[in-house]
Amino acid sequence: MRVRLAAILAAAALALVAGPACADGALREGGARRLATKITVAVEDAGVRYRFTAAVLNTAPLQFEWFTTSPVAAEGVRVQSQAALDRSHRYCECYTNREWGDAGDATALWLSREVVDELGRAGVTALAFNDDSRTMAATHLHLVRRDRFVLTVDGAPGEVGALVARTDAGTELWIHDDPGDPLVLSVAGQWSMRVTDIRQRPDDDIQGFVTVDGLAMHYVMLGSGPPLFVVHGGPGMEHGYFRPYLDALAAQFTVIYVDQQGQGLSERLPPGRPYTMAGAVAALDGLRAALGFERIILLGHSYGGFVAQLYALAHQDRLAALILADTAPSIAWNAEASANIQRFGTPEQRNPPPGLSDDERARLLFPLYFDPPEPGIGDRIMDPMIRSGEAWRQLTGGREFRTYDVRAALPSVRVPTLVLVGDHDLITTPNQSAIIAAGIPGAELHVFPATGHNGFVEDPGMFNAEVARFGLAHAQR
Repeated sequence: MRVRLAAILAAAALALVAGPACADGALREGGARRLATKITVAVEDAGVRYRFTAAVLNTAPLQFEWFTTSPVAAEGVRVQSQAALDRSHRYCECYTNREWGDAGDATALWLSREVVDELGRAGVTALAFNDDSRTMAATHLHLVRRDRFVLTVDGAPGEVGALVARTDAGTELWIHDDPGDPLVLSVAGQWSMRVTDIRQRPDDDIQGFVTVDGLAMHYVMLGSGPPLFVVHGGPGMEHGYFRPYLDALAAQFTVIYVDQQGQGLSERLPPGRPYTMAGAVAALDGLRAALGFERIILLGHSYGGFVAQLYALAHQDRLAALILADTAPSIAWNAEASANIQRFGTPEQRNPPPGLSDDERARLLFPLYFDPPEPGIGDRIMDPMIRSGEAWRQLTGGREFRTYDVRAALPSVRVPTLVLVGDHDLITTPNQSAIIAAGIPGAELHVFPATGHNGFVEDPGMFNAEVARFGLAHAQR
């Protein structure tokens, strides 16, 4: 068979992300504090090397979600108060701590404006710093010189101005020479880190926020015509992987790309408020209502198709049409995926190294989500993505997901339904789509030839033509 298995990542969501829209190698206004900026850092501590990433979710106050790859399994959401960003004389790298919503006075990724001002003006400033990566201790930061720091910006080689300074113990820091964005670019001492990549989201991919059930929910709206809501997979992913492949539909529809509740740029749920599939359905309907649409066409891909089916069962009077792409009606997809990975996966994909983070596992397996498998596509998917590790963990580990099964309820869906699947999709297989199409009265099933889990990537013209044909035929129902 031409396709190998893209395996069981505990969810059915995964797909290709568009390449960087800006590749000029220069930071945009706002620098690394710009909304939706993703910072990737290489870290070494006591001989252990790992990757640390942070994605800016809010700018006032500064909030970022971060996680590390194995063998350091740490992640969380951190809030930096404006006071700390302005005046703190404490710097903590914090890569090995589990955190959620911490708003202490250690600035974590950035030095404070006051520290950088003093360093530039007087050549020295007091600082509490963790030279040994574990213990914060009083020291001084001494300016050595100004220099240029080389890194990758939006996928292209770039460089930024830097202040080079040393602590009393000789640890060398490179700091972005921008009073509004004094990001610590590298640390070299008993532990080391280096910013390797900064991704800044294009303006047209950061658009609308509405409050749904007390939380901000992000969407991007394009075009005009009947409203077509597009719901991503995951869980824990975002709308970006649909673009630019589905953008052509904006010529005939008002396309609303949705960042699901607590995912993408949507506000994260606070501690104690669980992520649930029922909550995802309710938030989707809240977004529909907030945007003023009485009825919509709903397109759900992969895990987003799970949510779309649940939405149809709860709110079918609000649907003009339902389009389900490469998805499944029950957790039975998981068993098929498990069997397929053993049959078609490479040795490493069949038996991933122990301790991989879900990010690393995705990078390993994503090439197999395409027909034929495409080397390097895992990095292209994950590098630009703003993802939510907490949504992933809670939703895939929750009872709703593990017992998900709408097969018996599908005959009650009386909404015009189109089911799309690639004939070589070994994640949510054509068999799963056939079950959906047989269960929903009058549903159409369309199998794309020679495609995997992401038909809109592999043949966007064919995929968009089917969506447009069906959507326009039922838009005024």
